[in-house]
Amino acid sequence: MDEEKKWEDRTNADFNTGDFSPCLEWLELQGLRQRVKNVSQQLDAVFHKIIAEHEQRKGRCSAEEEDEERHKDLVDVLVDTEITLKNKKAILMDMFVDGVETTATTSEWIMSELVANPHVMKRLQEEIDFAARKNEKIKLSNIATMDYLHCVVKETFRLHPISPLLIPHESMESCIVEGPHHHYSIPKKTRIVINDWAIGRDPSVWEDPLEFRPERFVGKYFDITIDPDLRIVPFRTGRRVFPSVSMAIANIEIALVHLVNYFNWRSKEELDMNESFGSTIP
Repeated sequence: MDEEKKWEDRTNADFNTGDFSPCLEWLELQGLRQRVKNVSQQLDAVFHKIIAEHEQRKGRCSAEEEDEERHKDLVDVLVDTEITLKNKKAILMDMFVDGVETTATTSEWIMSELVANPHVMKRLQEEIDFAARKNEKIKLSNIATMDYLHCVVKETFRLHPISPLLIPHESMESCIVEGPHHHYSIPKKTRIVINDWAIGRDPSVWEDPLEFRPERFVGKYFDITIDPDLRIVPFRTGRRVFPSVSMAIANIEIALVHLVNYFNWRSKEELDMNESFGSTIP
């Protein structure tokens, strides 16, 4: 791979000179701004074409077909809404582009932890055998009953959050945050970065926080999307919660069930579980 290809394959976590030396930002020394603009234009063209195709298909549908409520996909639903074209494209960006790399990374962490903890994999396989009754094809209804599967996914989100520092927020009003040992006064319009990686490994909240133990969630109701105590917030929370939470979790669980059900996984040597720094941590 030549140097030019390496440069093009770098992630959105690239070091940017302008971030650390604002006086040099106007020079655009690394060409990052132009690269981002080029990618943005390409994505915009793709989303515009997808939405246009669905609008044309909707126009060709007869009233009879509409009455029968033909199967609609996500874009069909967006086309029927009154939001602007720009917002429709933004939602598609969130649902698909943001979810591809993060879903793949989370799946790799789950499989790595299962290989490193064979007893967890064995228990998960036993649950799959019981829930699916050794059916040749596993159904979504089977997956919905797999409690231990859900615990494995939650534990992975706790120990290996998709985005360790989440998306930056900004305080809308001045506020005071009080804790057992600290007292903070946060002015209005302050940029706030939430360390989800540290929250999931806090020993005051989690017992043996560095151990991969899905059992900690067994028999407990714990919704990672709306946890009132904010012990795990991999998809953010409140009004800026990740819009495709359900789709992301479903994709991960479906892939995981099939990988574990049809194959036995092992490693001849100890896995390297070190993390790589970035906007996500593969």
